[in-house]
Amino acid sequence: MAVYSLNDLKTRVNTYIKQNLNREITGPVLQTILQDVIDSLNALSSTVSTIVRSAGNVNAAGGIQVIIFSTPLATANYSLSIFDINGLGIKATAQSENGFTINALTAGTFNYIAIINI
Repeated sequence: MAVYSLNDLKTRVNTYIKQNLNREITGPVLQTILQDVIDSLNALSSTVSTIVRSAGNVNAAGGIQVIIFSTPLATANYSLSIFDINGLGIKATAQSENGFTINALTAGTFNYIAIINI
């Protein structure tokens, strides 16, 4: 079948449904659209593993600490969100392909997600 973006999938579904005045969808058209959705989601899942790094319950000792990704990202041009679980007063001070540096006021745990800017 084919791989489409989410917007393209929505457009295809809306187009097929609106073409039938009864707003019904035939079995073969539904099968095609569902296969396209499956193919698109499979393509997306392989892409996500190359552009996203995340972790939960990361221990911070307080002070400056380097967080290293399990595998490097392709670039240091990524958006980083840190979820401060214990009120650490945590701040990212630098980032690279391999990870990022934090400065936490106190010890505790945090979660993060890093997504490459596309």
